[in-house]
Amino acid sequence: MPSGQPSLFDLLVAGLSATAPVKPLFGKPYYPLSQAAMVGVYLYAQAALIGLRYRVVPHAIAAMIWDPMKHDLLWAHVKESVQSRDARSDDAQGSLRSYFLTSEYPALYSFAGKTAIMQDEKSMKRIADSHLPVEQAQADWAWWVAEGLGFALLEPARVEQMVAQDYKVPDPARWREAHEAGLDIPAEPDYISVEEMTGNLVEGVQALAAEYYPDLLDELR
Repeated sequence: MPSGQPSLFDLLVAGLSATAPVKPLFGKPYYPLSQAAMVGVYLYAQAALIGLRYRVVPHAIAAMIWDPMKHDLLWAHVKESVQSRDARSDDAQGSLRSYFLTSEYPALYSFAGKTAIMQDEKSMKRIADSHLPVEQAQADWAWWVAEGLGFALLEPARVEQMVAQDYKVPDPARWREAHEAGLDIPAEPDYISVEEMTGNLVEGVQALAAEYYPDLLDELR
């Protein structure tokens, strides 16, 4: 990926209102940790869907996020990160989103962390509202796009199972019961399938390739 060329990271963050930082009257802009976490898990999961879709052409899709001459370094970094997450997560066989959040933000999302802070709401709010510098958050997000993509390319069967848990179809009867019981949700589930989400992402990838990576377009169709 040539320097300055738009990447998959740019594609995924485009239009995300949640990427606007807090700009205090005094001091530098920042992201609350909870906001950075939600953007991070979104980018990680979206990148993983792209990786699953293009698992048969790993070097082509990886070239949109990493120097093609250094893909061996990318795979090595991803393997190391996944091993570290497996050790930190208390949901390593769960959904992809839970896997990411419990390993990256255990104080907020792991079972032990939630159990501890449920007894102290002030501590939970203090952690969630803690300031993360803009530069740090954006560097984290860029890496998580690369990691999510690489994870799906290296371990597609495992990631596919994790993604399936994120996109379980809600039980219509239980949903209606919850709605009728007074839960503030729509009368019917507003559900997007993994196929629809992947299709939307593929359109974006192909548009990016057509403009900036034309030599990759045939492989990415």
